[in-house]
This record gives sequence, C-alpha cells and structure tokens, in this order.
Amino acid sequence: MPDFSPFCGYRFSSALDARISRILSPPYDKISRKELPSLWEADPLNCSRLVLPPPDVAEGDFATESAAKVSDWYAGSRRFLDNWIQEGFLVQDPLSFYFYCQEFLLDGKSYQRWGVLGALSLEDNRKTLLHERTFEGPKADRFRLIRETQANLCSIFLVATDPDRELLSIATNLDHPQLDCATPDGVRHKLHIVSDKETIERTRNALMNSTVMIADGHHRFETALNYRAWAAENLEENRQSPSNHVMAYVSPVDQEGMIVLPTHRLVRNLGDNWLDTLNRATNIVLREIHGSANELLHELRKMPETDVVLGATDGDQFHLVIRRREPSAEMYPDIHPALWNLDVTFLHSMVLRGILRVDESRSGAISYFRDPQEATTAAAEDPGSGVFFLRAPNPQTIMKVSESGERMPQKSTDFYPKIPTGLVIRLLREPPSL
Repeated sequence: MPDFSPFCGYRFSSALDARISRILSPPYDKISRKELPSLWEADPLNCSRLVLPPPDVAEGDFATESAAKVSDWYAGSRRFLDNWIQEGFLVQDPLSFYFYCQEFLLDGKSYQRWGVLGALSLEDNRKTLLHERTFEGPKADRFRLIRETQANLCSIFLVATDPDRELLSIATNLDHPQLDCATPDGVRHKLHIVSDKETIERTRNALMNSTVMIADGHHRFETALNYRAWAAENLEENRQSPSNHVMAYVSPVDQEGMIVLPTHRLVRNLGDNWLDTLNRATNIVLREIHGSANELLHELRKMPETDVVLGATDGDQFHLVIRRREPSAEMYPDIHPALWNLDVTFLHSMVLRGILRVDESRSGAISYFRDPQEATTAAAEDPGSGVFFLRAPNPQTIMKVSESGERMPQKSTDFYPKIPTGLVIRLLREPPSL
C-alpha cells in the first residue's frame, strides 16, 4: 500500500468528554437537510458546523450535489476551526497513530470493528483501489472547503488485507482508550492514541504489503488529489508538505464487524406502467410478493447469492426482479465483465438505462435511502416513481471489482458504521496563533 504514517492530530480536549457524544457528527454526506438543524443545536461545538453550511442556506442532497449556493460559509468553517483551536477546545497530540474501535448492534447482534487512523500518501495513488464512481458537485464543494480550511476534517475509510492478522493483533491488545463514548446512534467509540516508536513501526510494517481499497470517501480522496495539485501550483509546497497525504482510517477486511449495508434507490418520473414495461422485457422475470416491503426484503435476502436479483415497488405492488439469462456483452454493452454479475449493475445498466430509459444525469432523478420503509413511503407519495431494493455486496466482492480496475455505480455500498466527523482533525498548515 502507499506510505501510511502517524501524524499530529487535533482532538477535542478531555475536559469536553461529557459533551463529546454531542460534538461528534456523522460524515457530511450522511446528514440530511432535515437532520442538520438538530445537529447544529446539539452543541455549539458540533462538527456539522465544520462540514456543512448553516441550516438556513443548506440545500440539495449532500451526497450528490453541492452543499449550498451561498459561498461564504466555507470561510465560516475556517473561523469555527481556528477559534476552537485558539480557545483550547481542540488540542494537538504528539506524532501518533489512532487505533479506533466501534462497537454496535445490528439486527440484534453485537459487533466490533477495529482500524487505525493515519496519514495516507497521495504520491503513488494508483496503489489505492477505488470501487465507486463519483459526482462532480460534491467534489467541487469539498474542494472549496479544503482549500479554505486547509484541513482534513473527515477521514477517508479504507479496507485492507491483513493476512497475518498483525494489525488486528496490535489493535486488540491495547489498553485504556483515551476516548470512550457512545453517540445517539447507539455506536460506542473507543480511541487509543499510540505514540511509542515500537508500536508505530509495527503498525507501518503490518500494512506495508497490504492491498487497500477505499470503502467510503471517494469524493474526499479525489478532492485530496485535486487539492494536492492546486497546492503544488499555488503554495510553497514540497515533498514533505501535509497536502501530499490525506487522513485515512484503515480497517482489516476479514473481521466480523466489517459490515456493508444496501443502499436503495427511489427513481422518479418512471410513468404509470413501468412495472408492466419490466414484465414485458426479454431478459427479466417478475415475481410478485404479497405483503409489504418487509416481506419483499425477506424474500430478496433468501435468494441464492449466485442469482442476480432486485426488489421493486411502486408503493403498492411488490416484486422480485430476476435476471433470466447468463450475462453477455450484448446484455451489458460497454460494461466490463467484472461487473456483470452484480445486482447494482443489473439495476443501473439493464433495468434503468436499458429498459426504463432513465436519464440518471437528470437532477433529482434518483434519491438514495438506507431505510427501505422510508423509501417505500416516498414512492407512495410520488406517483410514477419506483423504489428498487438492493442486497449488499460483501467486502471481498467489492475488492475483486476494484482489483479489476473497474468502478461500481455511485452509492453501491454503505459500509457501516461511518467514521464520525470530529474524532481527529488533521491540519495541512500552521495552526492559528494562540
């Protein structure tokens, strides 16, 4: 993998431990406009203030569009960050790796996922595998934010091979986390600050020959590359410049807590008879499911992994949508064979573009939902729209796609839980004077 180094991060002072669960925020693209006001009101130091504009100027779907048309909020983010440092709310650590464990419940089962935060080199970025396509709106928006703040406010999230389980061995033998808190989403966060030279060297050696793939944060990674190029032209930069690295969380792929959730699609303006159109398609079988979205999802999860299948509803009728035949170049024109047997490829290439003639570039054509019931309700309230339910691909399949050099459609994966904003911040400049 590319060079992975310790850094001197900024963290909220231990004097704020009683407030830290209100200070941490989800990543910017997991905050809806409906949720943003409550985050701003949760605490004057809530980190949504760093990554999104005030609720009265926020707009759009933050996952697929720019955060706001009002441009002066980027300077406001810089002011928040600098004030928090100057007032002692954020304090700097010595050169450190940050081992991080998230404990959480999912479907009644307890999990934990370990990883480590460090600075990932951007110099040989071809060694960092990508698996999803990106949107131009968020990249332009995030570039303006990083250029103004000159800081990594959120980490990218990498999964890595750890064949000897050396990284997990280091992580699980650490004692006494410097941070231990639970956020309102029910996730418990344990952060260990590792500054001793021996453990730092063991960590670097454990990852030296790993294959790494971006699980979450493709927009932030590409933005970091763009910022690096901009800084080389506009600032006095050199090979040791902080802009040559980006803050990253690296987590071993082979652990029980490596969970991927499905991301469902609400597609608008399909017309009144789109289910009939699907039913008449040559390479598709529709199987009606009587009941609700829950019954459909239950049947979808029961389907063999070797089948290529979706769930679909107009808010009233529920169907499994099953690919009838083995894939071919005729079925998937201009699609690499590494993607042919993915449910998400079936949805976007064959169903949406090929059969229903959806223009995915049209603003507002597709919205993304984790909650299937919320998506179903939205479809029922929007005549002519439809919801398509997906199964989650496993992390190993995602890595195989990445190793082929191909990318999946946007929002094909949802690694859970996310890394909160505010856990650690990495400055790309000198700190403000105290």
